[in-house]
Amino acid sequence: MSAQVLLVFCLLFIMHLINTLSYGLAAGIRTSRIAVSLALFNILLLVSRTANTIQGRLLASHVEHNIPSRYRRITSDFRWLLLAATCARG
Repeated sequence: MSAQVLLVFCLLFIMHLINTLSYGLAAGIRTSRIAVSLALFNILLLVSRTANTIQGRLLASHVEHNIPSRYRRITSDFRWLLLAATCARG
C-alpha cells in the first residue's frame, strides 16, 4: 500500500467516524445543551468535508496512474478503503 493510499485510508476512516459520531447531536438535545452540541457538530462536519475533498483528489490521482498496469493492486487498495469505512461505522 502506497503512502497516498494510506493517507486516503486515514481520511476515509476519519470521515466515516465523524458521520457516526454526529448522532451524538441527539444527546446534546436531550441534555438541553443545544448550542454546544450544534457547535461541536459543525466543527466535526467541517473536518469531515475537508477530508472528503482531499481524499477524493488523492484517490482519483492514484487510480489514474495505476489503471493501465496494475488492476489487481487497485482492487486490493479499494478493499483496504472499504475496510476503513467498515471499521469506522462499526
